[in-house]
Amino acid sequence: MELRNLHVVLTGATGGLGAKLALALAAQGAVVGLVGRDPVKLHALQKRVAAQGGRSHIIVTDLAQPNMASQVLKQSLREMGHVDLLINNAGMIEFTEFAQQTEVSIDNMVHTNVTATL
Repeated sequence: MELRNLHVVLTGATGGLGAKLALALAAQGAVVGLVGRDPVKLHALQKRVAAQGGRSHIIVTDLAQPNMASQVLKQSLREMGHVDLLINNAGMIEFTEFAQQTEVSIDNMVHTNVTATL
């Protein structure tokens, strides 16, 4: 697949896999919308993308919050003009014993991992 000049939105961009995907996409010439919760990590990743000659945009958001997927789409369209490819890499997990997890934490995990980007 030719990636040059494709506009790609990548959720979960600052995690290990997300950052590697962002750098690989940019290296192939894609314009990457970097979506994540941590602006410091997003800016650091954007600098790494630029250092290899890539182009990217930052979208700071928490997809665990209601209706954020539509906001990501609106901001992506505003900054990138159009979106050719969406990679839903955002996810979360709570590293506690299942019996110790609260209903709220389980709801947040299910929402982020399953329904947030619908």
